[in-house]
Amino acid sequence: MDIEKPPHDGIDGSKMKKSFSALLRKEDCALLVIDVQEKLVRVIEEAGRSIENIIRLIRFSKIVDIPIVLTEQQNLGDTVKEIRSEISIFQPVSKITFSCFASEKFCTHLRPLKKKP
Repeated sequence: MDIEKPPHDGIDGSKMKKSFSALLRKEDCALLVIDVQEKLVRVIEEAGRSIENIIRLIRFSKIVDIPIVLTEQQNLGDTVKEIRSEISIFQPVSKITFSCFASEKFCTHLRPLKKKP
């Protein structure tokens, strides 16, 4: 059963109408936790709040069985302990490129999940 959202203004000013079911399907999803590392978190405003929200997403993903992929930028330290403790069974995908999708290792890790881009 689709639950309809009220019409809203689109980017081009037109009225748009979408159903919630058309927005997101579990089969098409994966949670990407990208570079939440000690050296980077230090410079994020409200980092604690961001980490809490990431943990909520991780817990939800586990409940509904959505795959989780964790990345770490080389030379920036480990993923923060709060997140590591939530996903201790996951090995991070280490990368040297800023963009995950420019990392062959990341793309190779993502391919078997068969998710739509």
